[in-house]
Amino acid sequence: MEKFVPSPNQGTVAVVSRADPSLMETLAALDHSQTRTDVAIERAVMEHLGGGCFTPLGVYCRAGHLIAEVLSLDGSRTERIETDVPTIERAREQGRILKGRAQDLIDDAYTKLRIVP
Repeated sequence: MEKFVPSPNQGTVAVVSRADPSLMETLAALDHSQTRTDVAIERAVMEHLGGGCFTPLGVYCRAGHLIAEVLSLDGSRTERIETDVPTIERAREQGRILKGRAQDLIDDAYTKLRIVP
């Protein structure tokens, strides 16, 4: 993760089913609570960054340890945070902090790609 932070939720496998209690009980064996929490943390940070296909960003969480970064389009600049995140609300806070520090990189990506957010 020191050199490359993947896009949020990469490699995550999700199982979706109807809300049938017996089916949900059967599928519960596939649930891994720490992974579910880590995925939620990554998603919370991405939502605050306004993540999409236009801004180079990476968000990775493992066992509550978060690494998130936003890069310039040419890769010459980066804003990065690395911290332990115990809750989803703390993840949202970190997303807001990183967005504040990287807003110029996000704006520049949209401007250069002529995207209207």
